[in-house]
Amino acid sequence: MILSKAEFKTLREALGLSIQDLARWAKVDERSVRRWESFSEQNMPPKQVALNLLKLEADINFVAEQGLIMAREKYTEHTELEKIVLIRYKTNEELWHAKPDMNGLPTTTHAVLLFKTMNLLKNAGFDVVIEYFDSTHYF
Repeated sequence: MILSKAEFKTLREALGLSIQDLARWAKVDERSVRRWESFSEQNMPPKQVALNLLKLEADINFVAEQGLIMAREKYTEHTELEKIVLIRYKTNEELWHAKPDMNGLPTTTHAVLLFKTMNLLKNAGFDVVIEYFDSTHYF
C-alpha cells in the first residue's frame, strides 16, 4: 500500500482535485474514487493512481521551485526588482489553452501551483501578485 485512504484523500484535496476531477483525470467513474476514499478496508486506491497523484505533487513542487530559480536569475543584485505577476485562469479551457501540459487538470490544481510559487517567491523577498488572465485580448 502506497497511501492509506486518508492520505490519498488528503493528497487529492491538497492538489485541488475534486472527486469529479480525479475521476476524469484517472479515467474512472466517480463511484470508484468514492470507494477508494471510503472508510471500508476494501477497494483501496489503485497503486498507479496513487503514484500518479504523488508524481503530480512532485511536478507542482518542481515547477514552483523553477519559478523561484528563474526569478533569482532574472533579478540579480544589479537589477531593479519588479513586481512579479502570476496569472490565474478563470476557466479550465483558458488554462488548457495557455498551459497544454495541464490539460485535464482543473484551475484549482493550477491555483495550488500558483500559491506554492507565490509563497516561495515572497519568502525569498520578491514582490508577488496573482492576477486573473484577461481573455478578451487572446480568445
